[in-house]
Amino acid sequence: MSLISKAWAFRPGSRRGAPALLIACVAAACGGTSTGPSGTARIVISPRADTVFVGSTRQFGVTVTDSHGQPQSNPTVNWSSRDTTVATVSPSGLASGLAVGTTHIVASSDGSTDSASITVRPIPVASISISPATDTLAEGDSVQLTAMLEDSLGRPLSGRPVAWMSSDTLSATVSTTGLVRVVAGGAVTVTASSGGRSGSAQVFSLVRLMAVSAGYDHTCAIGVDSLAYCWGANDQGQVGHGDHQNTVVPVRVASAIHFVSISAGGDGVSSHSCALTASGNLWCWGQNGNGELGDGTVNSRTTPGLVPGGQMWADVAVGFGVTCGVTTSGKGYCWGFNGYGQLGIGSTTDAHQPTAVAGGLQLASITVGFKSTCGLGTSGQAYCWGFGFYGALGDSSTADTSQPAAVVGGLNLSRVSQSLGITACGLTTSGKAYCWGYGLGGQLGDGVLGGIDYPVAVSGGLTFSTISAGENPVCGLVAGSAYCWGQFGGGARDSVPTVVGGGLSFSSIAAGFQHVCAVAAGPAVYCWGGDGTHGELGVGDTNTRATPTKVAFQP
Repeated sequence: MSLISKAWAFRPGSRRGAPALLIACVAAACGGTSTGPSGTARIVISPRADTVFVGSTRQFGVTVTDSHGQPQSNPTVNWSSRDTTVATVSPSGLASGLAVGTTHIVASSDGSTDSASITVRPIPVASISISPATDTLAEGDSVQLTAMLEDSLGRPLSGRPVAWMSSDTLSATVSTTGLVRVVAGGAVTVTASSGGRSGSAQVFSLVRLMAVSAGYDHTCAIGVDSLAYCWGANDQGQVGHGDHQNTVVPVRVASAIHFVSISAGGDGVSSHSCALTASGNLWCWGQNGNGELGDGTVNSRTTPGLVPGGQMWADVAVGFGVTCGVTTSGKGYCWGFNGYGQLGIGSTTDAHQPTAVAGGLQLASITVGFKSTCGLGTSGQAYCWGFGFYGALGDSSTADTSQPAAVVGGLNLSRVSQSLGITACGLTTSGKAYCWGYGLGGQLGDGVLGGIDYPVAVSGGLTFSTISAGENPVCGLVAGSAYCWGQFGGGARDSVPTVVGGGLSFSSIAAGFQHVCAVAAGPAVYCWGGDGTHGELGVGDTNTRATPTKVAFQP
């Protein structure tokens, strides 16, 4: 009898068959191995989630363990994708992104499954270019722009949504498909954006300018579209574009208002602009430290603001911190800085709203200079008021006056122009030019360098159709040819009228601080002069021009 049999034999009450069970238990306790089936307990896919770009791949892997948690080597794994339009997967678990979307990659082994999500995203846009990159159009024209999207390897990308935007919808609009239509003149940046990237194109809109006013260091004009355009210095918002950025080419004043005339003025310390509508409303913008915008405040503006008061205006003129106008009924009003009586209201108190010029004069037009103002009566008599130094008022004195004083000489004038300096000039009904006031730079045009307190005839016996007094140069038109006298910048002085080169024929002319602009046939505006440092010539740079040069963006 074996030892086990003997041990069992000594157990009283034992049953038949028990020895076999005991043998199995003892065998196990003695370190025997199981021969039963292992089975697959779990399959785990990794990574649990991932993102790929269209056309890219991602390798997935699995861990397969048996019922005892032991990894199985070389298990048989079946791979599949729940949406093969978004991503597919190879027998080795390599997933390929086909289309934008999200799906699941499934791994199965011996009855156990697991899945991981995969998100397919568009290939990132690395750059956007627009064709054509620049274009020049006339008002009312249109151009179809095309956005070209590329990835980081320079490969084209298609089917992406593109958002289009115009930097100035009042000048040019752009559709959702990139069709640009020009509404008004100026330079517009058109931007195409997609996937966090953007590209831009420049559209230059040609506009014919038909009326121009030259200020101290900026210039304004009216286009044939009746919209206002300005260029040059803009530190005080005098360009009216809604910012303080200087511009070397015309930009449309930030308004869809249609104007019939415009005036630009200032002295580099206080500059602003005003324009009139056909209905007689007056709008102003720029510096307002002295109330020169006429809105009752001293708050400056970078866009046009309506001058309140209910007057209907027929003429407007802008000077240093001063604005004056003539109503349709012939009444003169001024507002702004009044330290020398240049408002003509009988005092030297500033006015922040239109205030009637003293004396009840009937005026046909008005002009504002540096510290003095002149008005032309309907009878042809000129009146001036304000700063009298150097005889700027033409009343045979050098005294200041806060009320209109008649210009002496008995001249029957059709036009009077007060400069941004302290010189004034008038034109008789027969076309003869006379000037008075400061003339050390030759501004009087009589061949003498000096000031005079009464009108003196401009030399040469020329017959002028119009005249404009700037701070340094004074210019007029003779049968369409421009003649100027005075001084441009630091150059030589011409104390008598000298013809301007270039051979152009002009219909109107405006003299500013150091520059002059005039309207030629077309119409088109040309500018020249000795100071272009702020872009006031509007020719695309800050260089000066010795001869008339066409302002940019004109056909």
